[in-house]
Amino acid sequence: MKLHLAIPYPLLEKRLKEVLQHRISPEIYFEAQVLEEVNFQKLTEIRSSLGKEALTLSIHAPYMDLPLGAQDPDVRRVVRKRFLQTLKVAERLRPLNVVFHTGFLPPVHSEYRRVWLERAKELWRSFLEEAEKASLTLSLENVFEKIPEELLEIDERGYLCFDPAHLFLWGSGDLEEWMEKLGSRIIEIHVHNNFGKRDDHLPPNEGLIDFKEILRKIREKRGIIFTLEVFQEEKALRARDSFRRLLEEMGWRI
Repeated sequence: MKLHLAIPYPLLEKRLKEVLQHRISPEIYFEAQVLEEVNFQKLTEIRSSLGKEALTLSIHAPYMDLPLGAQDPDVRRVVRKRFLQTLKVAERLRPLNVVFHTGFLPPVHSEYRRVWLERAKELWRSFLEEAEKASLTLSLENVFEKIPEELLEIDERGYLCFDPAHLFLWGSGDLEEWMEKLGSRIIEIHVHNNFGKRDDHLPPNEGLIDFKEILRKIREKRGIIFTLEVFQEEKALRARDSFRRLLEEMGWRI
């Protein structure tokens, strides 16, 4: 089991010494513009610095305006470009996992859901093939998906990143149903909280989600990555350390 902390790439590059000092294993978020400008030699240096401290990493791909099931050919070309750029970065950094969003928006795409999911499945399959050539692990994360099938119809056999806070805000069904259907395919869980109104990305001990209950449901998933997605910098390290203590109290070993 690994415990990571979400960090945008520009912040990681600027404050790498602090990341190493605080022994942060990062989940590095690359937005589209960063992918256009990234220095691959710098990526190699960052990977080496983390490795020397025995720190692991994961990657979060860009997601703004990048729907996997886009019907417009030009939009699909942009999605493919950004996702392949992410894989190139991943080849240099060698993460444990690369997290992608599907871009599925039920209020918009439900009208042509079947066609959208088929297009998404086709494009996602091509990314999985490229990832396999480079020995990279990819996963799809639930965001606005209402039901597990909206992920499973895109990727029938691959890995998934489960976000309980997104389920709480936008999903339907309960935690047990999602865990039963996603099962052993979950390799990462995003950890943050909210009060049921906005995607606040609060520390896990703030908000309405009971992470003790979630940990009880997934006790058998020992190889999992937990990534703290706390976007208030002044709370991020405390949230990581608090969640580490919760894991240890419940018998998880990091």
